[in-house]
Amino acid sequence: QILGVNHVYRKGSDVAEWPPKFGFDPEGFVTTLSAVLPMWLGMHVGKVWGLLKDPRSTLVHWAVLGSVLTLVGAVLSVWVPLNKRLWSPSYSLFMSG
Repeated sequence: QILGVNHVYRKGSDVAEWPPKFGFDPEGFVTTLSAVLPMWLGMHVGKVWGLLKDPRSTLVHWAVLGSVLTLVGAVLSVWVPLNKRLWSPSYSLFMSG
């Protein structure tokens, strides 16, 4: 079973117990998606740069996108803490902004 308590790192016990005392998966599905987001946004920024001919509209687009991402990441950090080691979704959004 790929997604389960036996697949994550646990702290405090060698026994698989439910609920686990502490568990995280630094190379798991959620963290992989969170690491792909900045790459996709970088491709989007490059594509906008190539498509929009007016420098002002390009900068406005980037400023709005960055502000929205930063705000969403900050709001999401209330429920999902900013965590660089796990590339939490809130960290990924906030740092992409």
